[in-house]
Parts: sequence; structure tokens; C-alpha cells
Amino acid sequence: MKICKICGVEKSLNYFHKNKTYKDGHDSRCKGCSSKIKKEYYIDNKEYINTRNKKYYDENLEEMRKRARENSKTPYRKKQLIDYARSHKEEAKERAKQWRIKNSERVKIINKKWRKNNPDIVKENTRNQRAIRKKWDVPKPINDWFTDSNFHHLHINNNNSIGIYIPADLHNSIRHRHNGSNTMYKINKAAFEWYWKELIIGDVKWL
Repeated sequence: MKICKICGVEKSLNYFHKNKTYKDGHDSRCKGCSSKIKKEYYIDNKEYINTRNKKYYDENLEEMRKRARENSKTPYRKKQLIDYARSHKEEAKERAKQWRIKNSERVKIINKKWRKNNPDIVKENTRNQRAIRKKWDVPKPINDWFTDSNFHHLHINNNNSIGIYIPADLHNSIRHRHNGSNTMYKINKAAFEWYWKELIIGDVKWL
């Protein structure tokens, strides 16, 4: 137990910041009083403190950025950022928009790298966007995406959602239109022949 020299109240050591300059290893002021004093000092010296902090930040830009990146990875900081974004949606959205405009070249590089590392998600997003533009239902593939594949809408019984991933060269080898019954029959027949063959071999699987 320890008595705070500001408020005079006896409190457990948990209510005092650690300070090695004192015998008991804790500050003489409790956390509540210490926080109050700091706030009052900031209000009285706001301009001086902000100028000093800005000068230090400008002179140690790389170090401050590195420290900020490291802090942002801690669970506590992550939760803070998420909670702030949720309670300031419009503000965060506008800030992100302005950052993208200011760093357009960097954004292009980041997006290009992300697309390269996430081809399956890119394929799915492209497929869904195309379906939305054509006012079709969200596509439902009967097999998994694989490298160098295209999603083919089967258009069976006017169902615009069911489709199948087939090799891109096969998909492009037969010219077809969703409202052309003859050409759709040809490409669907070729797609299922390929799929049946792969199913027997075991290289593709049902979802």
C-alpha cells in the first residue's frame, strides 16, 4: 500500500506507475492524479507540445514509421484500429480515399502484387461482377478453380448461376453465346466431356 502525495489517499501499488527512482519502485503520484496533471499541462502548453512533437517526428520520420508499423501489429492496437474504423466509418473512408489518390502509384503496385498472389479471389470477383452487370445470379461453380481456367456459365433451363471451371484454351476454342442453343450445346458437351474425364482421373473434385 502507498499514499499518493497529491490526493492523500492510500492505495495499492497497482494504482501507481512503476518508477525505479523510488525505493518501492513506484511513482509518488497515483495513476489518476498523474493523468490529471498531464492533461492540465497539455492544455496549458498545447501549442509548444505539438510543435515539439512535430519537429521530433519530422527529424525521425523513418524510425517513427517503423515504430508505428510494429505497434499496429499488436492485438491491443489492432482492436483499437478496428473499433475506431467502425465508429468513424465515413471519416475513415474519406481518409482512405485521399490516401489512395495521393499514393496512386504505390496503390497500383500493391494491387498488382495482391492480384498476382490471389488469382482465385480475382477470378471469383471478376466472375461475380460480370454476372451482376448482366443481371444474372451469383455464379455457383460445380468444381474448384484451377490455374489457367475460365468459368463457363452452362445456361441450362435458363439458369444463369450454375457453371463449371474448364481450361481457358477449351473455353476459347468454341465460340458460343448464352442465347444460342446450338453453340451452347457444343461448348457444354465439350465441358462435361472434359470434366468427366478429369473426374475419373481424379484431378478435379465436386464442391
